[in-house]
Amino acid sequence: KTKIAVRNNAGKTTPAAAAPMANAYANATVLEKIENLAATFRHRKLVAEKRKHNKSGT
Repeated sequence: KTKIAVRNNAGKTTPAAAAPMANAYANATVLEKIENLAATFRHRKLVAEKRKHNKSGT
């Protein structure tokens, strides 16, 4: 009986049964990073707009 192993990003082999879980975790991590980036840019845009508004008001 041959064991199927999947190589994950770190180069370690993971039993095939655990691979979907590892993929789900990786996907969640990537999504979280994307959401954080989006939030950062939204925040920067708000700050820039406030600065513009403050400059024009003086």
